[in-house]
Amino acid sequence: MFELDIPGKIIGIVILAVFTIAACGYRFSGGGELPGEVKRVYITIFNNRTSELGVENVLAAQLTDEFVTLGPKGVLVSERQTADAELSGVITTVAINTVTLRTQLSSAERRVRITVAARLTGTNGKVLWRADAISASQPYRVEADRLTTDVNKRAAIASATRILAETIYNRMTSGF
Repeated sequence: MFELDIPGKIIGIVILAVFTIAACGYRFSGGGELPGEVKRVYITIFNNRTSELGVENVLAAQLTDEFVTLGPKGVLVSERQTADAELSGVITTVAINTVTLRTQLSSAERRVRITVAARLTGTNGKVLWRADAISASQPYRVEADRLTTDVNKRAAIASATRILAETIYNRMTSGF
C-alpha cells in the first residue's frame, strides 16, 4: 500500500480541495466578464441628487480604483470616444441616522447610508446592465469637536462608497 508522510498528506488534501472547488463551479464574485462583450469602460461622475457635497467625486474615485484593481488591463479608458460602454448613475440618497445616544439629546454614533442607481450603457444607447437601489452604510463616532466629527463622517462616506464600488463591479461582472 502507498504511504504518505504528513507533508505529503497535507499536499494531497490541498490538491483534492482545489479540484473539488473547481469541479463544483465555485467562483469568486466579480471574476466574470463585463456584459455585452464590453472590453473598455468609461466611468462618468454620478449625478448627485443629495445635499452631501462631493460624494459623487469620492464614488467616482472608488469606482475607478475598483476597475483598475480588479478589471482586465486596459478596461478603464479616460475618453468616452474610445469606450465600448459608459458606467453612469445617480446618487439618490445620503441619509444620516443616529445609532447610539450619548444623552437624550446628543448622539455618540451615527450611520451614513448611501443609495445609488447605476447602469452600463453601450455605445448604441442600449442598457447592458442596471441596478436601481444599491446601498451601503458605515457608522462613525460623533465627537465633542465638530471638525473631528466631520472628519469621521468623511471617512465613513469613503468607506461606504468603497463598498458601493465593490458591489457595483461584482454585480456587473457576475452575470446576473
